[in-house]
Amino acid sequence: MKPRNIKYQGESVKQISEGGTGFSYYTLGDMLYANGANSLGRLGIGSEGYKLTVENGLPTWKAAGDLPDTGLKGDILYWDGSAWTKLNISTATYFLNISSNGIPQWFNLFGTANTWSAIQTLSAGAYMGDYSGGNYTEIKSDGEINLNGTAKVKITRSFTFNYSQAIGTGKPTLVNRGVFFGFSLPVYNSDDEELFTCHCVIPEWDGTTDPVIYVGGWLDTANTGKKFNLQVSVEKCDMAANEVVPATTNDYEVETDTGTAAQYTSFKIGFTIDASAVGFEYGDTIAIRVRRLAATSDEIAGEFVVEGVAIEYTANKLGEAT
Repeated sequence: MKPRNIKYQGESVKQISEGGTGFSYYTLGDMLYANGANSLGRLGIGSEGYKLTVENGLPTWKAAGDLPDTGLKGDILYWDGSAWTKLNISTATYFLNISSNGIPQWFNLFGTANTWSAIQTLSAGAYMGDYSGGNYTEIKSDGEINLNGTAKVKITRSFTFNYSQAIGTGKPTLVNRGVFFGFSLPVYNSDDEELFTCHCVIPEWDGTTDPVIYVGGWLDTANTGKKFNLQVSVEKCDMAANEVVPATTNDYEVETDTGTAAQYTSFKIGFTIDASAVGFEYGDTIAIRVRRLAATSDEIAGEFVVEGVAIEYTANKLGEAT
């Protein structure tokens, strides 16, 4: 009996069905692999330094330059669009993140990841965001949270008017339009046609950006190409320090052109308050007065009804540390 898989002189190459390979010769280093359910393929030896890899489900040789030559346990290979690239294993507290150009990178939860920062721990606390660019959230060592740069937010506080003063004098007149109630202001003429309220400077304020007081209301009469002039007066008093209540005011006027305004057309007028001139500080009591003054020309017909007043702060923290 002849041994199987041996080709004797005069015999044809044995096929797989006959227990052979289907190949009549080999080159040193050749490898056989299944390229189908009933067929074999032959992969010639690669060049020195080439690496065996898989492409389209079949083994193939790749030049050493296509794949990193060395690595560490945990290293990651990724395709950068033109070649295989190695991302070295990172250390504790890092996690994998995809950069803006689609490349994986390690993101340090407590430090710097490539050119941008996540959370950076310093002796005074921790910083989250773009610390080097000045746009970040600061968690101070005492637990206070501060916001810097573009991380700052706007906070608005509304006021309640001194209703007892208005009702007691009968001025200004309280009017309504549906569910909206407001005080109707004629041009002030030393006749109690004014509104008063007060407010305490909030602890979230950044301490430098000028607050903006907004007066919202509507026209009780249609006007075209007319003007109305509102005045907001403010003054501060540090009652916690037992300051003497001042009799002075800081006055701000804004004249508004109505354009073509139907009856009950609403307006929101902003008054930027010079915080440094007034001396705003956290906790100060701020007294506020609203009047309508005469316009420089083309005075409106009718009156302006004040629906409400609010103040907007730029905030850089959640509050003051206790």
